[in-house]
Amino acid sequence: MSYWMIEFVIVKNINSKSGFKSSYEFNNGYLLQCEKIDNYIEKEDKKLIIIGDCINFNDFSIEQIGINEILNSFKGNFYAFLSDGQNLFITSSAFGLLPIYYLNDFAVLSSSVKLIKNEVNGKMTENKKWLINQLLFNYQLGTDTIFQEIELFPTMSYLFISNNEINFNKYYRIRDEFLSQPISWKKALPDLSEKFIRLVAQYIPDKKAVISFTGGFDGRTLVSIATHFRKDFTSFSYGKITNDDVYIPKANAEDLGIPYFWLNLNEDYSKLEYFNSAFKFIQKTDGSNGFLYAHVEYLATKVKEKGNVLLSGICGSELFRAAHSSGAVTSKALIDLFRLDTFESYRDSVINLEVLRYLKNEDYNPSINEVLKEAWEFKLDLEKKLDKNKSLYVFVYEEIFRKFFGPWVKSQMNTVCVRTPYIDFSFFKEIIKTELSGAYSDFLTDNPIKRYKGQVFYAEVIRKTNKKLFWTKTGKGYSPAIVNKPILRPFLAIPFLSKRLNRRVIKTDFDNLGIITGIKQSIPFLFNISHLDIDSELLKDDLVNLHNTDRESYRDTILMSYSILMYYNYLNNE
Repeated sequence: MSYWMIEFVIVKNINSKSGFKSSYEFNNGYLLQCEKIDNYIEKEDKKLIIIGDCINFNDFSIEQIGINEILNSFKGNFYAFLSDGQNLFITSSAFGLLPIYYLNDFAVLSSSVKLIKNEVNGKMTENKKWLINQLLFNYQLGTDTIFQEIELFPTMSYLFISNNEINFNKYYRIRDEFLSQPISWKKALPDLSEKFIRLVAQYIPDKKAVISFTGGFDGRTLVSIATHFRKDFTSFSYGKITNDDVYIPKANAEDLGIPYFWLNLNEDYSKLEYFNSAFKFIQKTDGSNGFLYAHVEYLATKVKEKGNVLLSGICGSELFRAAHSSGAVTSKALIDLFRLDTFESYRDSVINLEVLRYLKNEDYNPSINEVLKEAWEFKLDLEKKLDKNKSLYVFVYEEIFRKFFGPWVKSQMNTVCVRTPYIDFSFFKEIIKTELSGAYSDFLTDNPIKRYKGQVFYAEVIRKTNKKLFWTKTGKGYSPAIVNKPILRPFLAIPFLSKRLNRRVIKTDFDNLGIITGIKQSIPFLFNISHLDIDSELLKDDLVNLHNTDRESYRDTILMSYSILMYYNYLNNE
C-alpha cells in the first residue's frame, strides 16, 4: 500500500491538483478523487463508494442501502459516499476515527488538511486556537484545524448535499443515551460477553490476522477469542524486553503455544526508524504527536509483513474503565475542566501549566482565554442534565475516540487494514445502556476495588474462550480469574499497592518505546526548524536536558511541541 491509500479529495467547480489515479463524478457536480476504492455498487441513479474496510459490505444490496444503514449496520473503518439522485451523503464510519475536513465554502472536502490546502489558491490564515489546543489537550476541542478556513466534520455527523442545501446531520447524541437506571453489569454480562465473542469472530479474517497482545486486557481478550475459534493469526507486542507489555505477553504466548513476534524498539530502531516514522505519522494525521507515537506508524509496516488485517484493542479500556488520572489521553487541562467547579479556578489551573511556557507571543493570551471559555461552556452545557462523570464520558466517547485514537487508525490504514471491534457501533449502543460502561463509575476514582468493574467484561470473555489464559497473570499483576471471582477480588488491592510502592522506590523508565533516545537522535534536524510563536531556544534546552526518568507529562509536552514545529514546517515547505 502507498502513503495515500486511504486518502481522498472532493472538489466542485475547480480543477483538482491531487494527482490521484481514480475519479468519480456525482450527479450534483462534485468530483471524488482517490488512489483506489475498496467497494463500489451502482444501480440506476444510486451509487455507493467505500474507501477503507467495510467488513460486511456484501451483506447488503443497493436497494437496502441508505445513510442510516451505512451508519448503523456497516462494520469497519471506512469513508462512505452515497449518491442518490441529486442528493449526496458523505460520512466516515461510526465515531469518525477517519477524519473528514472541509473548506468553509464546501468547495473542497478531504481526508487531509494538507490536501485541501493544495487545492486552494491563495494564502490561508493560521489558527492560534489550534496550537493552544494541541499543547493543552493533545488534540483539538471542537472542529478547529491549523487553518481558519478549514474545519473538521462535527462529531457523530454526516454531511448532506443537495441542489438546495448543504448541512450536517447528527446521527447519534451520546448525552441522550445514558440511563438513570442502567442495566446492572451482573445482569448484562452473560449476554453481552456472548455477543462480543460472536462479534469479534466476524472481525477476524479467515487468514493472516495479526492481533496486538499486550500486558493488559484489551489485546489478550481478542487473542483469547481468536484461539477459541481456531483462527489463523499471529500476535505481537512492541517495546523493550524489560517492559511488562513485552515480556508478559511474550511468556504467555510461549506458554500457550500462540504464534507471536516481538518488535524490539531498541537503539537500532531509534537511530534508523524513529524519525521517519514520527514524520510520517505527523503528515498522515495533520499534526498529531508523531514524536510520541512514532511506533504506531512503524509497527504498521511490520504488521503488514505478517498479515493483511491488524486487530486492535484500542478504545477498549476507555469504553469500560473509570477515568482516574491525567496523561496523554486525558491531559491535566481536560481533567481539571471536569473536576473544577468555577471558571476562575479552571483558568488559574491552566494558565500556570508548563505546556504554555513555549508560547513566545503574548498575542496568544486572548486566544487562550477563548479556548478556555469554549471548553467551559461545553462542560456547562453537558452538566445541565448530566453528572461530572457522564459529562466526561460524553467527551471520551465523542471526542477522545476520534481525536486521540483516530490518528492511530488513520496513520496505520494507509499501510494495513485496521479493525477496532471494541467500538463496533451496534455493540457500543448496548454497552452504553449498562453499568459496564465507564460512564456509570464514580468520578475519577482510584480505588481498585471500585475500578474492577472495568475489567469484569474482559475476564468473562476470556473465561469463556481460553481457560488457560483465564488463569494467566497479566501486566496488572493478577489474572483475569481474580477479577471474575468475587471471593478473590479483595486480592486486587495487593498488586495495586505494590505498584504504588515500586513507583516511589524505582523511577519509571519513560524510554521504553525508544522515544527519548529517538528524539535525541533527531536533534540535528529539529534544531533547524522554528516558528515565530514558539520559544525554540527554551525548547532546545529542555530537549537537551531530557532524561529517561523525567515526568511523563514533561516529556510529552516537548514531543508535542516538536511535532507541531514539524507540521508547520511540512505545510509551509512542500
